[in-house]
Amino acid sequence: LPPAAIQCWEAAWCGAGAVLVVASEGAGEDSWYSARLLRIGLDGSTTVLRTPADQIGVPCASPDGRWIAWIEAVCSDRGLGCVSSWLASGSAPPASRDLGGVEATHLHWRDARRLVVTGLRSLETGVREHEAHTGRQTAVWHGDSLTLGGWLPRAVAVGDEAVAAVVEGYGQPPRLAEMRPGGMRTRAV
Repeated sequence: LPPAAIQCWEAAWCGAGAVLVVASEGAGEDSWYSARLLRIGLDGSTTVLRTPADQIGVPCASPDGRWIAWIEAVCSDRGLGCVSSWLASGSAPPASRDLGGVEATHLHWRDARRLVVTGLRSLETGVREHEAHTGRQTAVWHGDSLTLGGWLPRAVAVGDEAVAAVVEGYGQPPRLAEMRPGGMRTRAV
C-alpha cells in the first residue's frame, strides 16, 4: 500500500482493515496542494473520501474506523494546517464542526466516540474533547501563557480524561505535562 500511482503525504490507521491517506497524483512538492483524502483497504480497494477546495491534513480515525476526522485549510506548507476540523461517519456527508472558536492544529481519538482537538483561539492554546455522536464538547485545558509543542500545538489523549503534551512558555523550558479539566501536572522536565 498505497497503489503505485499516488504519492502518500500522510497516513493513519482506519480501524483494523484500512488506512486513511492524504495523497496526490504527482510526487512533486507542489502536488501536495491538490491532495485528496483516501481510504485504502488492506485488500487494495481505494475510496476517495474528500477532494477539498483547499489543502487537507492530519487524517485520523476512531479505533473502530467508524468516524474519521481531518483538518482542511488554506496552507502555505505541509504540516501547517490550522482551521476547520471535519468529521464524517459511514456514508454520511462530512461536516465542519464548530469547536468553540478553536482553530484545530492537531486531532487524536481518545476512543471510538471522543475526539481530542488541539488548536488556537485568538491568543490562547486550547484542548477540547468532541463527542462524535452527540456533538457535545468539553474544554480540557486552555491558556494564554503556555503553548503545547513546537510549531503548532498538539496533544494526545491519555486514559479516560487526560491529555499529554510538551508544554512551554516564554521563560519556561519545555516539559511533559498531563492536563485534565481544571488542572495541569508536570510529569517530566
